[in-house]
Amino acid sequence: MSGAPLVQVTDLRKEFAVRAGGFGRSRGTLTAVNDLSLAIRRGETLGLVGESGCGKTTVGRCLLRLYEPERGRVFLDADPALAGRVAAMDREARALALEAASEANRRAREIRERADELAAGLDLLSMDRAQVKQARRKLQIVFQDPWSSLNPRMLVGDILTEGPREFGVSGAPALGDLTARLLDMVGMPRHAAGRYPHQFSGGQRQRIGIARALALEPELIVADEPVSALDVSIQAQIVNLLLELQREMGLAYLFIAHDLSIVRYVSDRIAVMYLGHLVELGDAQTVCERPRHPYTISLMSAVPVADPDAPPADRPLEGDVPSPVNPPSGCPFHPRCPQAIAECRRSMPALTTSPAGHAFACHNPPAT
Repeated sequence: MSGAPLVQVTDLRKEFAVRAGGFGRSRGTLTAVNDLSLAIRRGETLGLVGESGCGKTTVGRCLLRLYEPERGRVFLDADPALAGRVAAMDREARALALEAASEANRRAREIRERADELAAGLDLLSMDRAQVKQARRKLQIVFQDPWSSLNPRMLVGDILTEGPREFGVSGAPALGDLTARLLDMVGMPRHAAGRYPHQFSGGQRQRIGIARALALEPELIVADEPVSALDVSIQAQIVNLLLELQREMGLAYLFIAHDLSIVRYVSDRIAVMYLGHLVELGDAQTVCERPRHPYTISLMSAVPVADPDAPPADRPLEGDVPSPVNPPSGCPFHPRCPQAIAECRRSMPALTTSPAGHAFACHNPPAT
């Protein structure tokens, strides 16, 4: 695994307009992702965890530009120094835009234009349609539900070759060889190419979804809860298949899940989200064994232990995730946090990073 970042996400923000009120007459804004920044290195698995509704899937879909975010950058194969410089310029422009003076607004426009020039061809979110199409050869996705993500009216062979045909791979011999190779890679029989998705089990359909994601030889795959819709007996097979493909092809994964036991098994690093915010990030062993954010500690306490004599969880999570339409002030976790202090209600803590690379956002972190 190389230390060079393949993808760098800076200050990503995604909002959705929602209807609120008893009859849906008033409109509100749901902030699904709130100024999130992270990087994914070549060949690594970054696990992204959190409760349902914390924005994990939205991050993955923004990364592939299946959703259009309000702001932020998604850099591909960019120099980290350049990405950092552009991010700083974006923040400066936003700060100037808040001022009422016309000179400040003019300066903000100049900075934004310069930042866009520096990011041209590297930032997925500012690319035109043709550039995005080419960039997507490097970025693919495996969806959560293998039933709804496969076209039931297409043969498996046509599903697997749809992408290559779009990118100019033509001719029955070439496509036939590609289909056979993809099916071999995911452990499916070659005659599956002439059948429809409904003729397969859930685990087999997910293997087909993985084969489709591999068809364009990507560098990064967003695995959006790829095993949560499968029987427990099949989950380990799919997870081990993903790891085997990673070793053979040097793939990087953004592995989105809420099952911490699986995330710990597959991940090199783990990022923890809560209500659209990144609250902890570090290597998998450190985050799981020495978490520094109270939310991460509660998540780890909730992981089932196969030992009837094991003591109960020290910090079980209480309550529900607040509404992202009307989030709490300050730190969004403070209404459920067992060690919240007054400052937690007033301000959102900054994400601080230790020399070892362990980052967390907490005003009153637990002692290590």
